[in-house]
Amino acid sequence: MLKHSMHVFLGIVLLLSLAAIVSPPIHAIASVKPHAVIIPCTEPDATCENQDPITSGCADLTVGGAKMANAGAIAVGPASNPVVIARVYNWYSAACGTNWTQAEVTSAYSSLKIRIDIYRGNSQPVYCYPDDCHSFTTLNSGVQTWTNMALASQVFAYAEIVVLSPTDNLYHSATVAA
Repeated sequence: MLKHSMHVFLGIVLLLSLAAIVSPPIHAIASVKPHAVIIPCTEPDATCENQDPITSGCADLTVGGAKMANAGAIAVGPASNPVVIARVYNWYSAACGTNWTQAEVTSAYSSLKIRIDIYRGNSQPVYCYPDDCHSFTTLNSGVQTWTNMALASQVFAYAEIVVLSPTDNLYHSATVAA
């Protein structure tokens, strides 16, 4: 019985030793990066046009090469003490050749009625949120939303947010170019 237990023990030690030689340490696994990550909408015969930037992978800072091209804000109130109520961001993905608009309501209000648009060139909005480009949606403070992407690697793209301000019941907008 002792002889059998010794063989089992030596077998386990041998397996653990081999595993230590073959397997990298745990801290090294976290730093390993894949050689190539494929973004489906960049494959031949595919398009990133009208795709969601998050689910497509284009919004990923590393894989999609996403960067904030520009940012703006809507402020209301007196010029001496304006209050920023919403922010708009124009994002660009180098890997996907696309732009999209992202927006957020600041903590100045718990929610606001907003619409966001992405433009390509001097056209009408290409994509909006809400999708019809005319209506507004309520966006809560701290929540971000975005439009689908517009192919814009060779043309001027700009993002717009329109907000119905509860302080003066007027529409305010901010536009930022890429």
